Amino acid sequence: MRRSICLVVLAIVTVVTEVAARDLEDALPQVFGPDVSVATGLGGNIVGSGIVDVNAGLSSQVSSSINSFRSQLPVPSASAAYTYEFDPDLDLWLRSSESLGPLFSQRAQTLGQGKFSISTSYSYVHFDTFFKTPTNRVVSIFPVGEAVLAQQPAGNQLPGIADDIIRLDLSFDVDVHNLFLFASYGVTDNFDVQVALPVVYIRFQGDVIAHVDDPGRNSGNPGTLNRIEFARNQPGRIDAQTLQGSFDEETVGLGDVYLRGKYHFLSARKNHVDIAGVVTGTIPTGGGNDFRGFKGPTITPQLVLSRNFGFVSPHANIGYSIRGRRDGSQFNWAAGADLRVASWLTLVPDFLGVHDTDTRAPIKTDVYQYSMGLKLNPWRQLVLAANFQFPLNREGLRANVIYTAQAEYSF
Repeated sequence: MRRSICLVVLAIVTVVTEVAARDLEDALPQVFGPDVSVATGLGGNIVGSGIVDVNAGLSSQVSSSINSFRSQLPVPSASAAYTYEFDPDLDLWLRSSESLGPLFSQRAQTLGQGKFSISTSYSYVHFDTFFKTPTNRVVSIFPVGEAVLAQQPAGNQLPGIADDIIRLDLSFDVDVHNLFLFASYGVTDNFDVQVALPVVYIRFQGDVIAHVDDPGRNSGNPGTLNRIEFARNQPGRIDAQTLQGSFDEETVGLGDVYLRGKYHFLSARKNHVDIAGVVTGTIPTGGGNDFRGFKGPTITPQLVLSRNFGFVSPHANIGYSIRGRRDGSQFNWAAGADLRVASWLTLVPDFLGVHDTDTRAPIKTDVYQYSMGLKLNPWRQLVLAANFQFPLNREGLRANVIYTAQAEYSF
């Protein structure tokens, strides 16, 4: 059985290859080409010109927000539905928990020595808002007059254009399909290891309109000295004051490989609470430039506390994801409980949070989510799960709902 699983994973790695016309992070910045040329003229003669990056600020914010979604994207936990511990008095392996466990957070109990579980999960995310604004109504302002004046030689003052702006109207969609394959093994009674292999599909599409405006109404008519126009050979030019562009890019391929280890070092049988340490590492096998993974490795140490009280099992997690400067580090936490409704059914409410700590990032966000799911055991040690995540705030790029389904089997 284990050999067959390894062969299936190897086949997926071999078959799934990266598909992308260009890097997704370049889709918005290059919607009008690598540069945007503008000019101001007198009687049809150009007397001032410049090269401007009209959507630099907007592009960096959108790209940073898409990058940060990787931290929001649900990665099922290392806690298996069935956990065991050895009872020396009975000389038997007994279940160490009555519930079927959490889905996105962790509990301290481990699988048990020699125990093995496999699982797969699928998540779908469609982002709906960008800093509280619907993604189809995003507006950004670029001070084009100041940018052009800064590029002119001394003496060429070009009066009247200092307050000219370019208004960018952006409508975009980001859809993410994420498939995970997991394998977990109990090395000892207190120590588990897990490997997770994701396959990610992302589609990023949108339309952008750029329009030159003069808020102070102190510029002349098009073609005069103090009126900024888009260059005649500028890609996307509709008229002297308007550009229009669109993009539609997609990528599919492997995401970052996850490696996890969990050690259960304090038991509630001898203390008042179960405590475990979890260390998760990611290997940058995904495409960082395509948002399928991070651009460098990640190490996340995490402290896990949990306790069984019959039908309810509360848990709390806190960790810190250490990443390079291109990705940004974050605190992450979770708090919730497993509610055993029946021997075959567990409800899993959780509160999840992420806090950006990298001051070098274009934007920093705090993400708060409410997660509600259920796990059911229809046959033997097969466990099926469904989960829905809802935003509790609207910072960054957010989805109204994140959908997840999972299947797990323990041996």
